[in-house]
Amino acid sequence: MLVLFVLVPESAGAIGLRWSSGGSDLSFAAARECTLLVEAASGETLPLDWRLVWVTAGDSLGTPLVFQAESRASGDSAAACEILDPADHLAVLSNCVSARYCAAPGGGATNARLIFAAPAGTRGKLQVVAFVPAGPDSMQGTTLRSPEVTLNGGCELSYPPIIFRASSSHHLGRLDVRLAGANLGAVASVPISATDYSWGYPLAVTSRSDEAITAGAALAAPLPTFIARVADDQGAMALATLPADSFPPLDPIGICSSTFNGAQDTTNLLAKDFAFLNAGDTWHIFYTRQYQTSNYTDRTNTRRIGHAISTAQHLNTWTVVSDTAIQVREGKIWDNLHVWAPSIVLQGITYYMFYTGVQLDTLQNPPLIESEIQRIGIATSEDLTHWTQDAEPVFFNKKTSWAFRDSSQHGDAGWQFRDPFVMADPENPGHWLMYFVTVDSMLNQYVVGVARTPGTDLRTWQDVWPLRRTAATFMDADRDESPHAFLHHGNWWLMYTSTHYWGDQVTYSLNPSSPIDSASFTLPDSLKAITCGEHDFSTELNQWHGTEYVRIGANEYLGAWADVLLSSGVIKFSQIKPPDGTCPTDSLMLDCPDVWTGVDEAPGGGSAHPIALMLAGPCPARAVTSLRLVLHSSERVQVAIYDLLGRRVKTLFDGTAPAGAKTLSWDGRGERGTVAGSGIYFARAICPSGQSTARIPLIR
Repeated sequence: MLVLFVLVPESAGAIGLRWSSGGSDLSFAAARECTLLVEAASGETLPLDWRLVWVTAGDSLGTPLVFQAESRASGDSAAACEILDPADHLAVLSNCVSARYCAAPGGGATNARLIFAAPAGTRGKLQVVAFVPAGPDSMQGTTLRSPEVTLNGGCELSYPPIIFRASSSHHLGRLDVRLAGANLGAVASVPISATDYSWGYPLAVTSRSDEAITAGAALAAPLPTFIARVADDQGAMALATLPADSFPPLDPIGICSSTFNGAQDTTNLLAKDFAFLNAGDTWHIFYTRQYQTSNYTDRTNTRRIGHAISTAQHLNTWTVVSDTAIQVREGKIWDNLHVWAPSIVLQGITYYMFYTGVQLDTLQNPPLIESEIQRIGIATSEDLTHWTQDAEPVFFNKKTSWAFRDSSQHGDAGWQFRDPFVMADPENPGHWLMYFVTVDSMLNQYVVGVARTPGTDLRTWQDVWPLRRTAATFMDADRDESPHAFLHHGNWWLMYTSTHYWGDQVTYSLNPSSPIDSASFTLPDSLKAITCGEHDFSTELNQWHGTEYVRIGANEYLGAWADVLLSSGVIKFSQIKPPDGTCPTDSLMLDCPDVWTGVDEAPGGGSAHPIALMLAGPCPARAVTSLRLVLHSSERVQVAIYDLLGRRVKTLFDGTAPAGAKTLSWDGRGERGTVAGSGIYFARAICPSGQSTARIPLIR
């Protein structure tokens, strides 16, 4: 089965096909040369895109017809001056041969001649099929078919499928591919693949006719240039190349107004360690879910990873789509107690979520010990909605040479192994690095460790070494948590959270040469000691935990989750800007707009935006400023001003407010009329259905 692609000037009309002898069947016993004549209807010219399609059977099965060029017929517009070799591997796979005709450019060919050698006893049939589009880029058009001609009486086999045109639409995680062609009625599936076949995925056929087929799938990953393939029940194949996805860029300043509020997932929910990722036209946050109410104990908490999305270009609204992207599983399995700290990477079209799984297990090591064992494992997804959790973890303490191996060595410290962060290995293309936290058996301290894949397999990891300069004792901390690394201004920044009995702080260490060279990292220091710009104060950064770095084009952002009064368990982002002359060396200048917003509730979970509080201006405030309060329904609400230490400055409203918008004013004074000094203040509105916070810069 083969298809001949023909390159001739554009035109349209009916098509005739016959042997040069004049008949529709050509009979022969010995191998011979055959000549076909393709003719346009009277007064018309041949279409631009026409294909000769044929199928052979019998003794010649699998033996292609061999087409011949008429190299000396350059003045004959009906002659094929050149038979072209397959242009690429796609043409080879789809058994395509191309012919270039001698017609002068701009001239309309009225007929064409094809000469080929046929093996002895060849039985087969041939037909010309053409597509005349309704417009230059249209998938709509008219399919023309010539009469059929045969070799030695023909055969019963079906003609192979043909693809004339292909288009794709990829929006909000849904991919649809449409193919226009011929002989598509017997196609059962439309698999797609990378151009190098490094990944593939089957699309489900949603509509089909002989001349068009549509297929689709839920795929979240932005797609590069890819191949769509069709095949019939005889194995005949046709392929088409489709262009890479192109999505409008995210507004580079919009992300700073993004705040994900865990309370609108569930009341009193703290959204903790999180992963933030770009899926083209949709942004996603996956977060550890921790309840803050007393009826949840340590062993009944953090048992699911939640999922929220934003399709707003400025990321100013979020919607919780699921409170269970992944969850603990029953039985004697590695994640039956807790799931923590997602880190997500994309390989091909598959997303890999690395996370900490905690297993509650009774160890048969007399005396019996009930232990909570931490390990790192994987869940995978193509659509970011449905995840498959691996049956076994991929990395844990016994795969390192320097961590405590079990509780017999150092009690519960022997099971501390968590908080993975996975990124591409910049020193080995195609390989991966993993940062994690465990207890160093030599130092008896929490440290950040590093592992590396020996190849591209994300389930095979090799221990590299501990980064001992991250030992918790350097920061007088109890433990390290939530490491991640990123390149900024020529330095690799290793950032993690140092936890103390009196509170946490974000810690960093720099390396000018490598993200894993343990000897080159600087001594750790607190992030709040070297920031400048909007966050040139310690109180704000003392609220941060589990930072996450995000790059959007040339713009950089730092996100974190916070759990104090004024932040109420939110995930928020600040933009990293180039430091100015007032900033110290190796500083991070953080800056952000003044209004933070929350998330919508999950579908069916009630109204979106039950309460919103926004700074209406002026900003910055110099004396009197106003706030806009919006309630979805009438309910009791309290609005108050707080300083950076969380102390209430003044109550602006405390009572029942009707649904709709209400304007409140603050005169820059406290309850007793005391003038508030310059600085950052927060207005917070609380009602039974939710809360909202607005930030107020005050300059005297």
